[in-house]
Order: sequence, then C-alpha cells, then structure tokens
Amino acid sequence: MAFNEADINTNSTTISVIDNGDNLSDLKSLVKSPALSGPAYRIISNEKNVGYGKAHNQVIEKEKSKYHLILNPDVILFPDSLKIGLNYLEGNPDTCAVSPQAYDEKGNRQYLCKTYPSLYKLLLRGFAPDWLKKCKQKGLHYYEMRDMVEANEAACVEIISGCFILCRTELLQKIRGFDPRYFLYFEDFALSMELGKLSKLVYLPEMRIKHFGGNSSRKGIKHIRMFAQSAFIFFNTYGWKIW
Repeated sequence: MAFNEADINTNSTTISVIDNGDNLSDLKSLVKSPALSGPAYRIISNEKNVGYGKAHNQVIEKEKSKYHLILNPDVILFPDSLKIGLNYLEGNPDTCAVSPQAYDEKGNRQYLCKTYPSLYKLLLRGFAPDWLKKCKQKGLHYYEMRDMVEANEAACVEIISGCFILCRTELLQKIRGFDPRYFLYFEDFALSMELGKLSKLVYLPEMRIKHFGGNSSRKGIKHIRMFAQSAFIFFNTYGWKIW
C-alpha cells in the first residue's frame, strides 16, 4: 500500500495486489468488493512465483508515494493501526520503518522483532524439542526481544518482520527494495540490515496486527530447504554467528 499523507483517506492511498501464482480471478473479485470501494488499486500478475522479494520490488521500484506498507495476506490490522504508524513516521524523521505489536489467531503475543540471529538459535528455535527449548529459553527470549515487547514501549530494533513493514518509500527505493537473491525467508532480515544503515527501525506497540503465519519448520522439506538456502545467503553476506 502506498500513502502520501499521514491522515489516511481514499484520495491518498493506493493498494497494490501482487498475484504471485494462479489466484488472479480470486484477486479480481476481492478488489471489486465493497470493502475496497474507496482506495485506488492495481493488480500485478506474474505467470509464476518469482519470489517474495522480487514480487514486492515490482511495486517498490515504481512507487511515487511518501510511505509504503509491505503487507502479507495473512495479516489483519487493528483499527487505527495505519494512522498510528503514519503519524509516528511524520513526527520522527530519523525513523525509516516501524513494526507493530502482533498477536496470533488465538490472541497470544507474537515476537516479530529480532536481534541478529545465530545459527545455533535458528536451529534451536525451529527444530529442537519443546523440553530443550524450555531449557534454553533465556537465549531464545533475548533473540525474540521479549523483554522489549512486554515492556510495551516504542524501541529501536535491529530486525523486523516482513509480514508488516511500514516504511518511507524513498529509503526503500534507495536500497533498491528486497535483495532478489532470496526467494523466500530471510529477505526481511536482509532488508532490515540495509534499512538500518540509513535510519532507525522502531517497534511501535500501539500499532497492532493479527498474524496467522510462521512456523516454516512445520511446512515440510521444501520450506526447510528454502529456509536453509536463504540462511546461507544471509550469513555469507552479513557475517556468520554460530552461537
């Protein structure tokens, strides 16, 4: 989504829907629904899945807005979330992107912001049995920045989740959007690292979402392989951290 003013209205918002597969007919029905009768919209249809980052770059590289929202289809926004985020960016020019407080479908908190990952923590978090995770929960909680999230205050962070990133379009374009080497997974980590070189990334708890995604290790061997390939690219680019 693209925004040109901090106050959200139908004259300043454009919704871009990226069809990265074979759901074009469903998307056309969606954008004609009464819920989307106000904002302008456009559909970008790819004949095949070009990857998460490449698909988003098709919009980012041509965008002329002041602010841009990267949003997954498995996210539901709480009322006023966008207004809160846009107002924050308007009032804090030293911030390039904001990340929301998130809940799962059962209302449990999710921890989208992260510290720089280590190979050990990624393996522990994704594949270890629950009893071992419990034994090592202090390190995992630090990686997930749980103390910060539970403090319920705005704070600078190192890595934010790609399911929802509200960002200054100019800075997204300055880093040329997502790194196209990542087909899926870690593209948001890499984006965060590049944006962090330019300005602040901020966790904003007043801005809230419900997120239904995650758990890549439970999606089968194909997703595990993509996760491993992307992790290798990320660590090779930004530095290996084993523990």
